[in-house]
Amino acid sequence: IIRVIMLEHAGEEAAYFEVTKVTDQKGILVRSVQGAVYFYCILLHGLFRVVGNRWIAGIWVQIVLQLIGISFIYMAIKRLMSRIPALLVLGFMLFAPVSIRAGLTYSAQILYFCFFALGFWVLADYLRRSTDIRQNTVFLWFYTVFAGIITGIICYLDISGFLLLFMIAMLPMVKRENEDSIWIVRMLVLVTVLAITVFVSLLIDSILSGTTVLSILNSWKILYSRRSFSF
Repeated sequence: IIRVIMLEHAGEEAAYFEVTKVTDQKGILVRSVQGAVYFYCILLHGLFRVVGNRWIAGIWVQIVLQLIGISFIYMAIKRLMSRIPALLVLGFMLFAPVSIRAGLTYSAQILYFCFFALGFWVLADYLRRSTDIRQNTVFLWFYTVFAGIITGIICYLDISGFLLLFMIAMLPMVKRENEDSIWIVRMLVLVTVLAITVFVSLLIDSILSGTTVLSILNSWKILYSRRSFSF
């Protein structure tokens, strides 16, 4: 309701509308080394093909994406801790002015926030299930691979996805009582699947863009180097 009331204050972080609106030219006019930005542009371009070049439609997408991401964060905190801390985080993310402003601004970060929140919830659920001695062991191994794939894709989309490694590092703290060292193997499998997923994503990216994996990594180095940040 707050975001709907504040719609008149909606804006853009960059010229995403001009880049993604439907024109006589085919496709979108951008190719970014940051996966989240590229997929965000694809999402907006697809939206404008359906509803027309309506600027406000992109803002509605921002609101929906943000609320989905916030819901994942709430479920993750609740899974890790309890309902009260989850409600406190939920309240802050819903009502903080900076959050409201972000939900009303064209920005690829909102799409990535949604993906990151999904990964956060998957890992939170995985950690919770890892403590349950009643949990089916075979299912837990499948879940380990799934969590690794999801986290790997998120790491490919933006380098901040590697922050989720801190969640993986919590696995030794939540190992099941009847396990001796199997949690070490599970952690290694999760990290290995994550690394393979990142590499495969880079390989697919290089094939589709006609470049090499090395050149993409070099672009990452330039994009995420200290010199590229401005304050």
